[in-house]
Amino acid sequence: MKVKTRWLTPPEQRAWRAVVGVHQGLPGVLVRALQDCGNLSIADYVVLVGPH
Repeated sequence: MKVKTRWLTPPEQRAWRAVVGVHQGLPGVLVRALQDCGNLSIADYVVLVGPH
């Protein structure tokens, strides 16, 4: 069975690009926020939060 590829519509492309932008930018924002608020690294935060 052959499956036809459906490309994203322009609104879907804009939404997808927005998601990708947030995904790429978020780690840097989190690193800066943790440093500013408590001089923590991501690793420090992961250890402090721990498993639930």
